[in-house]
Amino acid sequence: MKKIAIVGGGISGLSAAYLLLDKIPELDVMVFEADDRPGGKIWTERTNGFLCEKGPNGFLDNKPKTLQLCSSLGLSPVRSNENSKKRFIFSEGRLKALPESPLSFLKSDLLSWGGKFRLLYELKAPKGPADETVADFIIRPTL
Repeated sequence: MKKIAIVGGGISGLSAAYLLLDKIPELDVMVFEADDRPGGKIWTERTNGFLCEKGPNGFLDNKPKTLQLCSSLGLSPVRSNENSKKRFIFSEGRLKALPESPLSFLKSDLLSWGGKFRLLYELKAPKGPADETVADFIIRPTL
């Protein structure tokens, strides 16, 4: 029997283990996770009567493979509703509503004026490659 070790029990490691076992059930697959629970950045926490989703709270459902994985795991994605349009960030000790329009964005204190201008510059900034990583985006020269 072949043994496979997967280092990391986040969504990628767990998906890799699941897909390997789905294709070759006789494999001996072991997932190693340094944290005290699997799931990586994704988990749900109930605190003081509130349900807090940690990490991503959704995914793009236009990829058939993603929906196939959900189906094979017995998961049924829940579509968002109108209530999910109101989003908040906890900053400086309080919840702050995320701006819902360009005008409310300009009035918001979530970013400094320099940060707002830098974000607006992105409309004219040279574009990176189509599959640019977040790290590459952040370090890409601005001028």
